[in-house]
Amino acid sequence: MIGEITKIFIMKKIFLIVLITSSYCFSQKNTLKINYDFNLNLGNFQEFKSTLYVDNNSSIFLWNKPLNKPTNDDENNVTINLNELDSIGSFNFKNFSKDTIYSRIPYFKKEILLLEEKTPTISWEIFNEIRKIGPYECQKAISKFRGRNYIAWFTNEIPIKSGPWKLQGLPGLIIVAYDTTREVQFTFTSISKSEYKINPILKANRVISLEYYKKMSKSSSQDFIKKLKSKLPRGAKIKVNSKKGIEIFNE
Repeated sequence: MIGEITKIFIMKKIFLIVLITSSYCFSQKNTLKINYDFNLNLGNFQEFKSTLYVDNNSSIFLWNKPLNKPTNDDENNVTINLNELDSIGSFNFKNFSKDTIYSRIPYFKKEILLLEEKTPTISWEIFNEIRKIGPYECQKAISKFRGRNYIAWFTNEIPIKSGPWKLQGLPGLIIVAYDTTREVQFTFTSISKSEYKINPILKANRVISLEYYKKMSKSSSQDFIKKLKSKLPRGAKIKVNSKKGIEIFNE
């Protein structure tokens, strides 16, 4: 009898150690490194390797120059990218205690904009639909956010309410997310613990509000094009590319 009690006690202790160890692996006391393939198809198809780092106080989603480089079909066409990524690139930094997101936006002629906004509340509808994605059991959720209808697959096996870009607020890590037009897609590739310290450089030429950013996003490029026409060869056509289309503001 005593032997059975001792055996049960040992088994419970082992279970507790395994549980604690398992929880520690994905604890936000560590920095987690989550890699994604990030695709944008906003006129030009662009592929990015991106990384989400998450710790107890904050998270940061980083991406740099696209893997592919769009080319001009016509030598008389001039393509101007309003969002030219520099060596640091773009990031979305979430400060959990301040409930704030800072988004770094490299802009035309190397001007750096820093968008400061309150962390948006995303109203997700969670479904019972389950799918195995890689090693994880994932659950489906949908929401409308910044003018796009998103489908996300998250896993409760990694219980952190984070995800790529500005997508967050589900009970587990977002493994896959895409809008219904497939113009914006995030696909999980790997996860590991990391020694990375989340401490982004928040210096910028201008710190802008969400309201100002909305005006930028909705404004046309016509004035910008007019300023350039006088400096270009006769007959040249101008095409302006901008990543701002990831967010659509209609109000």
